[in-house]
Amino acid sequence: ILINPQTKKLGKFSRYVPMYVPVGIGWLAGNLRAHGKTVKIIDENITPVTDELLAENLKDIKKPYIFGITCLSAGISRAYELAKLFKEKYPGSKVIIGGIHPTVLPDEGLQTGVVDIVARREAEETIIELYDAIKNGRDYSNVQGISYVDGSGKIHHNPEAPLPDLEKLPLFPYDMFENHIDRYSFGFITSARGCPFNCVFCSQRA
Repeated sequence: ILINPQTKKLGKFSRYVPMYVPVGIGWLAGNLRAHGKTVKIIDENITPVTDELLAENLKDIKKPYIFGITCLSAGISRAYELAKLFKEKYPGSKVIIGGIHPTVLPDEGLQTGVVDIVARREAEETIIELYDAIKNGRDYSNVQGISYVDGSGKIHHNPEAPLPDLEKLPLFPYDMFENHIDRYSFGFITSARGCPFNCVFCSQRA
């Protein structure tokens, strides 16, 4: 299950801010599905996580469960709350966090004790390797682009994974968001990833 955690409220300004499809986990879900994996998406900005919602989404998924949480700084506290919930409710599960916040601060998440793996930078290829390793009970310590804690409690940062070839990725899975077509703003175009500049005030350079 891939989760977009609820971000901090904007108060009276929220009516002026469009709700965009969470494209990060969308691309990951599309690539997982293209590789024959079962994947579900929960966007907490529309549907908050509950025990009932988890049970409904997990009924078609075989153990061990894998929870992937995308993390902007605005939603990082909620991401850690969810990670704690998943580890307590499903002790044999694996919790992976990714996104810009864990990419910049991977140790922070791993030191919570409820995050198993941090997927850094672009994770389309990384998530496929992790999925196969976890589901088949194999060692994932050599997967590129991840940070993790070993059995002795030591944190490891593996080398960066190669950037994915965007030409080879499947089309964005808009159908996975159609149930909430009345809530999302679909009037956007993603024309590029990243940024060619290195501004000191922006996290994008990381």
